[in-house]
Amino acid sequence: MNEHDHPEDVPPDPEDLSLDSRDESAAAPARSDPKLEVPWRLTLFLVLIVFVVIFTVQNTQAVEIRFLPWAWQLPMAVIILISVVVTIVLDQILGAILKRRRLRLHRERQELRRLRQES
Repeated sequence: MNEHDHPEDVPPDPEDLSLDSRDESAAAPARSDPKLEVPWRLTLFLVLIVFVVIFTVQNTQAVEIRFLPWAWQLPMAVIILISVVVTIVLDQILGAILKRRRLRLHRERQELRRLRQES
């Protein structure tokens, strides 16, 4: 009998050992390289940009805009693009404000829990 006939007597190959005892192939399905994957938000953003561009190119007629005593004559495409930019900027500002509020509330709750545990 040779030494490889008994697998329990043969030390395991170091490359076969992992830090985790679980079978990694069963734990998670194989995924492609994350560097090559396009995030879904980027894809959605690009699709929306394409729709906005198509919409603005098809609507180039001049439109009169009135606000209080002022009046402007602008192509509809410009008005649409201005509206999209203003919407994006307001969304980012409001999102940042809400994020700060949630963060402050989270910190206050953590402090309250800590104080309750101390007493």
